[in-house]
Amino acid sequence: PLTPSDTIAFAILVTVVSILLSLGILMVHMLYGIVAIILSTVLYYYLYTYPERLYKRKRVQSSTELILAVLYLIIFMRNNPNLEHAIRFASENLCGPLSLDFAKVLWDVETNKYSTVQESLDNYLQTWTDRSRAFVDAVHLIEASLYQKTESSRMGLLDGALNRILSGTTESMVHYVNDLRTPISALFMMGITLPTMGLVLSLIHISE
Repeated sequence: PLTPSDTIAFAILVTVVSILLSLGILMVHMLYGIVAIILSTVLYYYLYTYPERLYKRKRVQSSTELILAVLYLIIFMRNNPNLEHAIRFASENLCGPLSLDFAKVLWDVETNKYSTVQESLDNYLQTWTDRSRAFVDAVHLIEASLYQKTESSRMGLLDGALNRILSGTTESMVHYVNDLRTPISALFMMGITLPTMGLVLSLIHISE
């Protein structure tokens, strides 16, 4: 697998080659050479930041599937309390990056990286602790349902997991809307209020 140092080294290598070619072009035609050097700098920034942008895009795509993933786990666990099969069921029915993440959870167990599915899943959930606490709590409730002695207690935890992911998603949406309030107000001021004030001042100036 690629490491961060590999991606940085590749970006530097490509940039150095591009700059050398740009210097050759510069000796033939100054304007084209300067443009080539600028493009080499842009290329370095693009290659250097590409892994981070790819990771953020994958996280955004995965976030849209969290509720559906928990729902698939709960649907399977209601009829068959088997965590491994539930994860496989969710992986087969999801379509985005989260499907591959769940498949990786099972793969890590099959390759003996982790001894149990729960251990592998808990390790994966650590990547969501800072981004979606509701998803982590919901999956932990699903895991806890395996150890309940009565059917009513098990079903209660599964229902609690669904309520947790739904309430957590609602809270995230509320925070998102509140965070957008200030930028939208600024756009409103710049796009509507300021032109209106300018029009009023112009009319006053004409009337005078």
